[in-house]
Amino acid sequence: MYIHINESGVITLEDYQNMKSFSIVDDSNGSHLADMDPISEPAEDNHYWLDVDTVIRLSPAGLDPVWVNEFQDMLKLSESHGYFDAEKNRVKAHVGSVPE
Repeated sequence: MYIHINESGVITLEDYQNMKSFSIVDDSNGSHLADMDPISEPAEDNHYWLDVDTVIRLSPAGLDPVWVNEFQDMLKLSESHGYFDAEKNRVKAHVGSVPE
């Protein structure tokens, strides 16, 4: 799954059924990356922290309790790798290309 920033700066959640990866895809070549500021906080090495509740709101399946539980399970698994901060309820993603 990935946060997508299109060329116009619209932010959406894509490939939301994929619980094996999480990233940010910026098709604006950086010109709209600042549009992420209200929902994210910069981290190290081209990574950003995103509020978990915001990611759920962005998901087309955000009201589906099954999807929310699967997403929360993914977060728990990523915590030991430093990609989920349960105390601050945020998930870390890197800016990259569309996953294959």
